[in-house]
Amino acid sequence: MRENRNHVRIPESAIFELTWTEHGQDLTVRVQTIDIATGGMKVLSPAPVPSIGEISFSKLHGELDGVARVRYISKTEGGYVVGLEFTPETVRNLFAYSSEPEEI
Repeated sequence: MRENRNHVRIPESAIFELTWTEHGQDLTVRVQTIDIATGGMKVLSPAPVPSIGEISFSKLHGELDGVARVRYISKTEGGYVVGLEFTPETVRNLFAYSSEPEEI
């Protein structure tokens, strides 16, 4: 079955923190990336994340951060696979200095 993707996905293994607010409390979980593209990333989380709203993300020991929307969550043996779509503002900020963001 062919996947209809807007962006090429690149396998990437990095640790990120996802942060969101739930019932007035900030919650954070560390996740492992599975792959990343100019429009978003897929991560493995040890705990579920909210399926609605926006989530902030930041790479540990790196300069990659922004805001994303959860596109899907799927329970798996190792935790939860989460598909994140970067907000348009995040995409603009991440690739502001690149003329060809597909190659990043």
